[in-house]
Amino acid sequence: MAENQHLESRSPGFESGKVWVNGVELYYERVGRGEHVLLLMPGAVASIRSSFQPQLDTLDREIFTLVAFDPRGYGWSRPPRRDFPEDFLLRDARDGRELMRALGYSRFSILGWCAGGISALLLAATYPDDVNKLVVWGSFAYMTDTLVDTFESTGHFVF
Repeated sequence: MAENQHLESRSPGFESGKVWVNGVELYYERVGRGEHVLLLMPGAVASIRSSFQPQLDTLDREIFTLVAFDPRGYGWSRPPRRDFPEDFLLRDARDGRELMRALGYSRFSILGWCAGGISALLLAATYPDDVNKLVVWGSFAYMTDTLVDTFESTGHFVF
């Protein structure tokens, strides 16, 4: 199974670390101790803090446990460099699922923003027994060549 590397503790109920998932180390942050576990899936060119700062700061930590991660190639989940193969959204979905399993969660709800919303939908469709509830916003229905070119041109940023 995955090995956790604890990085810091900002406050009671906060944990961050890296977990080896699907051939890469993914950085995650976990806040709260609530029974309702939420996986936060950021957009294609985003990170934990750029996508979910308000949720991490304000959702009730007695009701929710929130787990957010930087997708491979972004934020603290570097290396590798972010890339956008044809199946990158499904790869992100699988990474999110395996992260949750590595952290001990077999069933959880998902909040998906932008491209993370598509990955959330793919995760729910591929592994329906793992998903309790699903909330998606700011997502799109399909990828265009222009959108992929935009992602690739911004792939070198660290958020």
